[in-house]
Amino acid sequence: MQRARGSVSSPRPVTTNLLRRLAMTGDYSTTPITEREAFGRWLSGFTDGEGNFQIHQQSCKKDGKPRGEYYGSFKIGLRCDDRPILEEVMAYFGCGQIYHVTPSGARVRPGTNPQAHWMAYRLEHLVGQIIPHFEAFPLRAKKARDFVIWRQAVLHLHKINQRSAWGKSRRHGRVKWTEADSEYLARLKTALEEGRAFDLAFLPPPLPESPPEPQERGLFD
Repeated sequence: MQRARGSVSSPRPVTTNLLRRLAMTGDYSTTPITEREAFGRWLSGFTDGEGNFQIHQQSCKKDGKPRGEYYGSFKIGLRCDDRPILEEVMAYFGCGQIYHVTPSGARVRPGTNPQAHWMAYRLEHLVGQIIPHFEAFPLRAKKARDFVIWRQAVLHLHKINQRSAWGKSRRHGRVKWTEADSEYLARLKTALEEGRAFDLAFLPPPLPESPPEPQERGLFD
């Protein structure tokens, strides 16, 4: 059936069969641009609710005390029975790992389900895949503020890595950090964590407990 001349066709949704094929092959190079863009827009909206931009401080393996070095990660966590969604995300980005998390501890609520997390943490993947995606498909909710801070930290980590790789600050195969680097990333980490706090300024004013009683008006009022 031919489409009438001059009519505008609506974009095709990302089909489940397409997503399954992409998750199985992990190859997005042959995907039509319109399909990839549709999935990219959906993924940014999905990240607004389920994604997490993080800055971590590394700890020493011997004593567990924190060191002055940091790294970034991007994570999406779902229930284990939603793992196929994470496989689609991993196929789209072409990086990261999926691992399962079993809730444990006294603070776990009864009936909590096992979780599956997809995480990208390698610096080359964060700079080469994650950041360009969210620059092309911007976030809309409060995660947009998280991304701005996180992106600044990741790009500074990349600068440290490049400086150490080409300069004389690499010793014994490790990146040498300066005290200024550690202090700068510590401030960004604090800003990211404090920015996630619920902002009471966005709450509407409380409603009165009961509506005011209507007053009787006089004949000539």
